[in-house]
Amino acid sequence: MRHADAEALIAAAGGDYAYELVNPFAYEAAIAPHLAAAEANRPISLAKIANAYAELARNADVVIVEGAGGWRVPLDERSTLAAIPQQLGLDIILVVGLRLGCLSHALLSAEAILADGCRLLGWVANGVVASDPWSLPQAGDTARALGGAITRYLALAGRSSRCRGACGQP
Repeated sequence: MRHADAEALIAAAGGDYAYELVNPFAYEAAIAPHLAAAEANRPISLAKIANAYAELARNADVVIVEGAGGWRVPLDERSTLAAIPQQLGLDIILVVGLRLGCLSHALLSAEAILADGCRLLGWVANGVVASDPWSLPQAGDTARALGGAITRYLALAGRSSRCRGACGQP
């Protein structure tokens, strides 16, 4: 099983990385990780993720680890996604899908990230519906609400220039 987004990352990085390092757990079903792992009868191993990360880090200037499903999504009966950045000592960039409920999602996620001892570097506003007229106001409200919890505002995906003033950022 190979996913196009992981293939695109490999290509963007120069094409010299083994797929299994970039995406050590690829599942066919687009569902929560613990469910996909159970369906495929291939449990997620934090050790395998840590080994892949270490190998990538030896050969790259920067390694970005993408989560799936949210901070508290289970990986198995004992661990959540939070265990990965905690074990690897990674800082966090929160991705917030701009839609109904995003402000609560962003605040609860930021609270959990900080409570778990991780550093929240910033956030990315993801305009998940291109024609949504409420994306910019929601991004602005989220920026103001997260103001004390982040060190920098990264941008509204695909609309950075329009977002600058409208999102409460200089």
